[in-house]
Amino acid sequence: MTALGLQAMLTIYGFGAKTSSGFGVVEEQLANQGRLLIRAVLTAPDAPARTQSAPSTPRLARYLETPTRLHADFRRPDGSLKSAAEYEAFLKSKGRQYGKQERQLYEKAQKWWEREGRQLAEAAAKEPVEQPAPAAPSQPPVTERMFTTLSGLQEQAQQVAEQLRSGGEG
Repeated sequence: MTALGLQAMLTIYGFGAKTSSGFGVVEEQLANQGRLLIRAVLTAPDAPARTQSAPSTPRLARYLETPTRLHADFRRPDGSLKSAAEYEAFLKSKGRQYGKQERQLYEKAQKWWEREGRQLAEAAAKEPVEQPAPAAPSQPPVTERMFTTLSGLQEQAQQVAEQLRSGGEG
């Protein structure tokens, strides 16, 4: 329901039982301050728009999971590179074909393994590094907007909607 519809329902039409008898209609002015809470990063209505953009992360090759680790499709349980036959069998077990593209991708993974991966795996085996626990998915903070009238709620809701459409900037 839109804020405009909510305002009309409460101030003009009423809400609840016996609205035709005049019950259920509320005043435009609230008795206390109202709060609109939304889980999103938004600028304050009077704050300048942000112009900074997040730094882009480099794209990984399809055969890598991280810059220092093979993708699970190419990796044995011990972290080493699967043989071409193992990779082909893996693909077939997933109902996929081992065609030219897959062969070329495997060859790229193999070259990376020979160039970098093997040394990284050996270094990791010599010095066991404790893996940090995966970070919990972060949630954006709650943005709070205050209002004292139902019209104010409508204005705040419209501003929030516009900011969300424009990516969170004012």
